[in-house]
Formats: sequence, structure tokens, C-alpha cells
Amino acid sequence: MAEVRFKDFTLDAPEIKFAIAGENFDASPALSAVLLQQISDIVDAFTEDDKSATMIDKINKLIEFCDAILIGDDCKARFAKIAPTLDLQRQIMPLLYWLLEAYGLRPTEVSSDSSPTSPTETDGTTSTVGSSTEVTISTDSVPVSS
Repeated sequence: MAEVRFKDFTLDAPEIKFAIAGENFDASPALSAVLLQQISDIVDAFTEDDKSATMIDKINKLIEFCDAILIGDDCKARFAKIAPTLDLQRQIMPLLYWLLEAYGLRPTEVSSDSSPTSPTETDGTTSTVGSSTEVTISTDSVPVSS
């Protein structure tokens, strides 16, 4: 009998979920090479002073990207509806950087001055003040009722 070589390339990636503007969204657990380039272009569009691209153009790029990664029947329409109301610095950029990290990419934002060589004295404010909460939920031990 001939030997058969088999390898399963099915991804067992964790789910990616986020909430913004009071709406919950599920995203694809993996990105294709085309989407990786697209997210890079979007981050560049929002971080560079591109005078040729208007804010509407940038928001449309973000909507187009989210349209490609969001999972669910109505999530794309819900995201497109709230996208123009989102705050650039406090919602859009943190979302993009968080998605980069969730997809295993390094964020491109400038690192903070929290290296071990920085001064250790503080004014009493912790580094987590004002930060958003990220929670990992395991569904392995959640009881299911019938």
C-alpha cells in the first residue's frame, strides 16, 4: 500500500471581537496578504499628512477594510453607519493598532517612554489611567443549557 502524506492547514486562530461606539463586532481570525497590505495603507493614511486624501476618503478606506474583515449579517452596515462619528485619536487609531496586534503584527506607533532606563518616579498616576479594557474570554468551560 502506498504511503499518503497529509497535513492539515486549518487555522485554529482565536476569535477577534471588539466594541466601539456601543456596538459589538466580530472580525475574521486571520488576514489574507491583500488585507494585510490594505490595513497597512489605512494606518499610513491616518498617520501621514496626506493633503490629497480628505478625511472622508480615509474613513471610506477604513469602512472598506472593515467590510472585508467583519463577520455577521448586519455588522458591515452598522460599522459604516458609525464610522463617520468616530474620534480619530481616541477610537480609530487605537482600533487600528489593536487590530494590528490582534493579527500578530507589530503596531507602527511610536513607542512610549516606558523603557527600563526612564526615570522611575511618578506623579501617582498609573500607566493604565484612561486606557481601554481588553478581556480574553475562554469558551471552553462555559456551560451550555439546552
